[in-house]
Amino acid sequence: TVRVIDIAEAAAVCRSRAAQCQSGPSAASRWRVHVECLLTRQSIQSIQNSMIIRLFYRNIFALLVLTLLHIQAKPVKPQKTETKPTCIESWHVERHDNPWSGLTSTAEAEARTYSIRSVAATGVAKNTIKPLAGIVHANEFVLLRGPADSEVTVNAKYFGDLRRQDATRGTFTHDGLIGKATAHALKTFTPRQLLALLLQYQVILTYAHIEADICLIREQTQNGLYSASLTGEHTYYTNSRNVSSFGFEFTLNDKTGEMRVGQLK
Repeated sequence: TVRVIDIAEAAAVCRSRAAQCQSGPSAASRWRVHVECLLTRQSIQSIQNSMIIRLFYRNIFALLVLTLLHIQAKPVKPQKTETKPTCIESWHVERHDNPWSGLTSTAEAEARTYSIRSVAATGVAKNTIKPLAGIVHANEFVLLRGPADSEVTVNAKYFGDLRRQDATRGTFTHDGLIGKATAHALKTFTPRQLLALLLQYQVILTYAHIEADICLIREQTQNGLYSASLTGEHTYYTNSRNVSSFGFEFTLNDKTGEMRVGQLK
């Protein structure tokens, strides 16, 4: 049985034996030391080989364990973080600002509110619809409704006949056609201001019952066509309070004044 010794210690012994081998007093002594030296070298080699083998199998075992763990581990799905688009501009619309308030007591009456006649605004004694601050001057009228009127009309100075469109349903009537802005309106208002007029005067409907928040997320003008992408949320009630999202596109032809809404792209 070969006694296992430390490699460094074995090497030192071997060097010592080699020195004795060269300076031993007799041939027999030198021969004995030479044999011991060979045995020591063999012991060192045996230890090194044994350590290499043990290290090899240890690495194989570790690799096996890691492979099994990897196979058994359940894949972790990366979590998707939804980021809302930044609003270029936003609007808040409420039911109590509805120009048609009190004119929708029946289904037939409500259906009539979807068509808006264009009339001359001369001789208006009192208009119950307030102008929009920052867009329409205080002495100007866009929508018109007198105290005793049962109809809301639009000022022919700015628009032709208009058709209201409901953005909360995802589908639009008459291919989304709203109507036309006049040449005067195109000079007076920017495309975004015309969009704001339609939203805040509720020509484009953005809520079913209570209120809505609308966000303009994209806009561009190309080849005479202004287009805007909008998203929003509106509040309504069934047995409880509900919030639903919607989105739509608005286009304005700056040559013809034609205004439309459509599906969000």
